[in-house]
Amino acid sequence: MAFSFIHAADLHLDSPFKGLERYEGAPEERIKGATREAFRNLVDLALEKEVQFVLIAGDLFDRDWEDFNTGIFFCNEVNRLKESGIRVFLVAGNHDYIGKITFNLPYPGHVIQFDSKKAESIALDDLGVLIHGRSFNNREVEPGFVEGYPSGKAGFFNIGLLHTSATGFSEHEPYAPCTVNDLLGKKYQYWALGHIHKRMLLNEDPPVLFPGNIQGRHIREQGDKGCTLVTVDEGRVTRMEHHSLDVLRWFQVDIDLKGIDESGFDRHLGESLEAFLKTHGTEDGRLLAIRICLKGETSLDCGIRADLDSFRARAQVQVNTIGGPRMWLETVKAETTTKTALERLSHDNPFLAGLLQRIEAMDAAGQLEEELASSHKDLENKLVKYREQIPMVSPGQDSKELKDLLLDTRQILLSKLTGGKNR
Repeated sequence: MAFSFIHAADLHLDSPFKGLERYEGAPEERIKGATREAFRNLVDLALEKEVQFVLIAGDLFDRDWEDFNTGIFFCNEVNRLKESGIRVFLVAGNHDYIGKITFNLPYPGHVIQFDSKKAESIALDDLGVLIHGRSFNNREVEPGFVEGYPSGKAGFFNIGLLHTSATGFSEHEPYAPCTVNDLLGKKYQYWALGHIHKRMLLNEDPPVLFPGNIQGRHIREQGDKGCTLVTVDEGRVTRMEHHSLDVLRWFQVDIDLKGIDESGFDRHLGESLEAFLKTHGTEDGRLLAIRICLKGETSLDCGIRADLDSFRARAQVQVNTIGGPRMWLETVKAETTTKTALERLSHDNPFLAGLLQRIEAMDAAGQLEEELASSHKDLENKLVKYREQIPMVSPGQDSKELKDLLLDTRQILLSKLTGGKNR
């Protein structure tokens, strides 16, 4: 028989969106409510498509609740599904593992969370479906987590519900690591994965899928976010459709300043933002949260680094004028260069210049993140004089975040070399 279901993951309900108070004019309420609105969109989609069940592959919640309101909100929304006979199956992940949520609020009867002691199998006899899953019982689970899942049962459409980092994703910590071959060996007809916040199809037949998270929460989670609608007929997946659920969408807008001088900066920035809006301005009423990244070799480089706040304010005016309420400027980053200045100034402080050139070379060779993972302590020791100005890296941080920190370090070093002005 034919049936359909929704595969979602990493909802991170009530994620705190920390630090918004630092941003002048940030639409705080709209941003902080984004994960709830995205979940409402998921429930609306399930009702509209008349699916038989919904799968949530871990990290339904971002952290322990501040109070019962987070749980009450979830229960109220899934009760809308109960009226249409739509069941919900979920596993707890590394953010909301069993015992992490200290507020005890039982779920409605049509919502089933898999146990954490061992993998369970739940049969939906009316559909011929067997769902296999296991929740995390701690932030990190013991080796052999995936091996404990049972083999697929003949005569059923077997689904594996799993929160995992899989393998080969260096920017993610190894939660329940496994290979695609490990999963295929279970002989399931579909693997519903969670934890990686980017939509990724690891295997086509049978499908092994990360649907991505349903709402981007910061600049490292850019672009379209949502869930996957899966259609099954005669025991095989016949269709997988991505559906957008996000209400706030993050983008980095790169502005190439090569050949642009002071007199042309504002017009060039405005034209670049207008071009961005032509591509992304029809995002169905979503708020566009953008980070402007100034790039390229330009005579403005030293001036930007000496007074980035001024350029940020000028960018804010352009964003407000061109984007209006549809667009919010998160920040402005400077990744501009000026080779001539660096060559001259290398004589003034060869140590800092050498460190800066090392950063430039690693970035150009695509080796920055790998180098960070192996030499973060060495870098921290070299930058000890600037500890108060430069956030120190640590081995547990996200590698993309570390790269951002090191590029910020590059910016401060160049400012030190130039004295904040062209010479």
